[in-house]
Amino acid sequence: INNPDNNRIFCMAITTDFQVQFGKPSAYSSVIDKIVFGEDNEDKKIFVISAGNIRDEEDYKNYPESNLNSSTESPAQAWNAICVGAYTEKTLPNMNTVANLFELSPYSRTSSSWGNNWPLKPEVVFEGGNRVLLDNGETEGHDDLEVLTVHKNVMVHNFTTISATSSATAFASNFLAKLRSAYPNAWVETLRGLMIHSASWKQEMINQFQIDTNKKGEIQELLKIVGYGIPNIEKAIECKSNYLTFISEQTIQPYKLEGSDIKTNEIHYYEFPWPKDILESLGAEDVTLRVTLSYYIEPNPGDKGYNTKYSYQSCALKFHLIKPNESFDSFQVRTNKINQDNLKEELGKDILDDNDYSKGALSERWFYGPKNIFKGSIHSDFWKGSAAEIASCNILAVYPLSSGWWKQLKKQNKSNSQLRYSLIVSIETPQNTTDIYTPIATQVAVENLIVIQ
Repeated sequence: INNPDNNRIFCMAITTDFQVQFGKPSAYSSVIDKIVFGEDNEDKKIFVISAGNIRDEEDYKNYPESNLNSSTESPAQAWNAICVGAYTEKTLPNMNTVANLFELSPYSRTSSSWGNNWPLKPEVVFEGGNRVLLDNGETEGHDDLEVLTVHKNVMVHNFTTISATSSATAFASNFLAKLRSAYPNAWVETLRGLMIHSASWKQEMINQFQIDTNKKGEIQELLKIVGYGIPNIEKAIECKSNYLTFISEQTIQPYKLEGSDIKTNEIHYYEFPWPKDILESLGAEDVTLRVTLSYYIEPNPGDKGYNTKYSYQSCALKFHLIKPNESFDSFQVRTNKINQDNLKEELGKDILDDNDYSKGALSERWFYGPKNIFKGSIHSDFWKGSAAEIASCNILAVYPLSSGWWKQLKKQNKSNSQLRYSLIVSIETPQNTTDIYTPIATQVAVENLIVIQ
């Protein structure tokens, strides 16, 4: 009350004890989404919510199947909030533990049982502790498998321990506080995006659930268990000679009213100053290109259920990357239906074929795949390819889908509404290779952004 304008990170490690309806919004989560979206651009928040905990001994004994069957609890399905699950690095040298190093914490709930239309929850995982596995198959807690923290009553004890998704959520808030300290003027959409952009899976997580990373369906399974993985604070904050990150904060007007119809409006094209000569000199060396798109949706809660996810979200954004050796003209046609219609008229054709422009996208090259990541209101994926190929993939498009209630519900008069988004793009070359940071840093004086109506 005394300091209403202070920047805050809202941390809530409380969830309801009933399961959500397989990822559908609830009244509780809808209120969180509305609070985070805010009344205007100055009122937007960053909100962290725990995924909820496994609580019963029988479930601990049935690890990890019980975690897969226990749904993330409400309101953690909120689209705009960051849902935090738990993994563990805590083991004991002379005792067996329920989870091994870098595996899912026995306490963490997942969205494995949810429908595929709903957001990926949790988005990230932090330390949540472990349990001792006894010889008789029972489990028990142990102070050394929990996280040290201060006691709520210093007259009784100075310190105590905390575990489960409560400790994971506290770690997530601390991570965001460090980010905000490094980037005090960054939008909250950017802070959220940087956390997820820096996250990755440990090999132990992949091995625990026997995930074949060449199969997008199995990748989806792990995304529903640990999200994008464990965030890395150094990657979220720093650039190095072999790793650099671009951040763009923009506002887009997704739709416009033309006569009595609401149509899609803007598409944003970015051209990145990759040092082509340096990348091409690396030849077949693997280079990782990572893209994250973060924005908030305005919720449309209702008690009649949701036939599709688009009846809840105000607008959906996507990104597309130009293909190796694809021309910009072809890329514009591929990413813009208006350009496709214009080309049909110019060529006198009803249907365009492969010779008219480059169809298809790079879906097979992305690790997670577009079917897995374009859910909710944050989308992150990476492509690991040869330096020579990525050298020519320097143009990216951000555009709205022709769906969402801002477009579908004309009576709400939202057709001219604008939406903020944060685009984060990083490129990483193998360590001890040529410096790519310096030549790019000297070029980035003016952002090369083209807006097509």
